[in-house]
Amino acid sequence: KKKAVVSVQAVKRVERVVPETVEKLFADMIGVDDIKEEIGALYQHLKVNDNKIDRIAVPFNFVISGQVGSGKTKLAYIITELLYEAGISKRREPLEISAVSLMESMQEVLEDAPPVVIINNAEYLWSSAAQPEKGGEDKNQIWLLLEQLLEDACVGQEHFYLFLGEMSAMDSLISNNSKIKNYVTYLKIPVYSSTQLHQIGLQMIEKDGYEISEDGKEQFYQELRKKS
Repeated sequence: KKKAVVSVQAVKRVERVVPETVEKLFADMIGVDDIKEEIGALYQHLKVNDNKIDRIAVPFNFVISGQVGSGKTKLAYIITELLYEAGISKRREPLEISAVSLMESMQEVLEDAPPVVIINNAEYLWSSAAQPEKGGEDKNQIWLLLEQLLEDACVGQEHFYLFLGEMSAMDSLISNNSKIKNYVTYLKIPVYSSTQLHQIGLQMIEKDGYEISEDGKEQFYQELRKKS
């Protein structure tokens, strides 16, 4: 019998259409095309489905991971704006709070919180829950409360929680907690390449009203390559 010949072709990444509203909000963010497309698809889903039951299959709580300074907070504010634009969040301004402050007085903080709550340094929550000998029962109870909050948010869609944290800790959270995984959309900001860092830097220089020569641009790029 003749062996079947399989033709192997390079598979090109298919770009999804990103709504104009999403495109504008991501205008200053470089190197996050996959995230932009995913957020664009979620936004379209929100705009098309007015009924809570139609939207419930997609969790609008988010875990956002990335290196320090990678743009986690900026991405969180973009999502906050889109939830407002889509009409499912009643306020444009979120509550931004550290995980440490949240753990100190969670119920009091969240009682009068706006629809969107951004929680910085979320790895602190996860490490506390993963190491009960260091945190005791109180911290485990807080983590159980967070799970309940996320479940309620998915069903009620009146509050939305965005957890921002360091990548390895957030990866561990998602891989080790199937319940949490079902209640959130996980977005990982990639490690930027030297070229992307160069583009970001040039954008910042222009935004601040400065100019840079062609030689300066090349020196800047070479310095980034060394340091990254």
